[in-house]
Amino acid sequence: MMQVTSLNTVIGNCVTSLPQNDQSKIVVVNPSNATAIVTSHTSLENRETLSNHEFAKILAKTDRLKSEVENFLSEDNRILVVLLHPFRRILNEQHREIKVSNYDWLKDILDTYHLKFKEIPAASFTVTEYGEDSPFGDYLGQFDHKVTVSAEGHFHPLAIANKHNKAIAFSIQHKNSRIVFLPSFLGIGNQKTLKTALAKAFDRENWPPPKPSTEIKPQWLKTYSFPKTKELEIKLGEQQKEILHLEQECEKIYHKLSRLEDTQKNILAGSFADTINAISFLFNEWGLQVRRKGHVLRFTKDSFKGVVLTAVCEGKASLWLGEKLVKLCRGEAKGILVVNAHRQLNPKERPSSIVTDSLEKFAQEHNIALISVFDFFQACCLDRKELLDLLWEQSGTVTPPFDLWKPQEDSLEEISTEIDSENEEDDSENEEEGELEEKVLESEKDGVFEFSEEENGKADSDDDDLDDD
Repeated sequence: MMQVTSLNTVIGNCVTSLPQNDQSKIVVVNPSNATAIVTSHTSLENRETLSNHEFAKILAKTDRLKSEVENFLSEDNRILVVLLHPFRRILNEQHREIKVSNYDWLKDILDTYHLKFKEIPAASFTVTEYGEDSPFGDYLGQFDHKVTVSAEGHFHPLAIANKHNKAIAFSIQHKNSRIVFLPSFLGIGNQKTLKTALAKAFDRENWPPPKPSTEIKPQWLKTYSFPKTKELEIKLGEQQKEILHLEQECEKIYHKLSRLEDTQKNILAGSFADTINAISFLFNEWGLQVRRKGHVLRFTKDSFKGVVLTAVCEGKASLWLGEKLVKLCRGEAKGILVVNAHRQLNPKERPSSIVTDSLEKFAQEHNIALISVFDFFQACCLDRKELLDLLWEQSGTVTPPFDLWKPQEDSLEEISTEIDSENEEDDSENEEEGELEEKVLESEKDGVFEFSEEENGKADSDDDDLDDD
């Protein structure tokens, strides 16, 4: 059996200091209090204060033990076992700010590995896999004891307190020696188990290596790989290129979408500056050469030269805008006034007239084309570039021959009156005429009139009246 030296225990050769010539390679310390590990005088145990003289002796012996433990651990392959107890201090009666604890002899070790001990309510514990494989696995697992001290710090845990998830037994590899902290199970029945564990602990091969907590990346690792790795890497690269291309295309689409949404808002409900910005953008989309200065837009297309001015108003555009446009054209270009009249209203609800009578007359006399911003917007939606020809050829208000959203001008009352008058002439067709009236009512709500060939044949006179309107 390997020789064991102990302080304040009955395990091995019990001493109060470590002899310099001691051949023991295993030391067990039971630091139940600051005095018990350095003196055999039981009268000093369990005291909270010591006289100045007594305190000085205990402090000196503690410092000496600290030095002895440091020397012991500096030797090759030494085992220090510490039986855990709560942290306890003894005060100097004359100078109570001076204290000595039951762990001061191990202070350097505590500081190096950031060890902190905490008293906990009695708890059961679980032995870790590392603890089970260690020489102290039987000592920790053979008996069902409660523990009252846990620890935090840098170490390899041997057992963990249940509920608290804190170590109650752990091991530290210190230089070429090892320090083991264990719960104090020193009943007669388990002293033999502890002695057996101490003998095994001295042989380094009985200790499992701690599991690596970090991965390594040696250069040679790249030499070995699965055959499919290269194939997947190539495929991944291709997919990433496709994703990048799609992301770039999506970014372009998003930019165009954002620009169109801004243009839609600006042309239908924007300010003077917003409207001219929108028109400039749309002319560029049509391939025109555009030059803007302030709220005035000049553009050219082949031999066509135009000056665009915008009118944004809550009512109708008035005469002064036409006079300004004539000055801007200077007889060298066609004047075009894009009018956003009644801009607070939904375009479907706006009056058909966008300028005052005086401006309408002035425009016809001075070869100025007037167009509602909504008609211009519809032409852009339909990509009807022939609108430019209409603006070049016509004067006054220009109404394009296409319509996406503009409502019918016939009133519901007029249509209903005509149908009723026809119904009075032929009572036999009352039911059919009622159905026709219902379709007309529904169609006007949608802004579209549709009749089937069968209905046209049964109500020729009705259709003629509608076409005339």
